[in-house]
Amino acid sequence: FMITSINVSAKNEKEEEIFTKELNGWYLLNGASRLHSVEIPQGACILAKKVNIEVRTSLFTLSGSLESGKEMCQP
Repeated sequence: FMITSINVSAKNEKEEEIFTKELNGWYLLNGASRLHSVEIPQGACILAKKVNIEVRTSLFTLSGSLESGKEMCQP
């Protein structure tokens, strides 16, 4: 199937979006997996309280979130 896009966003404690990034999609072969990472800039990382991830495909959408905090940021 086709992954059409991956969207990553971070929100602060007021639920305001402070970072967003969209990755382009690609064709994913049956049984295959692919690892991706997105670097959140230090300033946004420190303020982020939640990171949301949405993967859109030609068949369905997957979404999830991760509670975050400044302790997760690299120095």
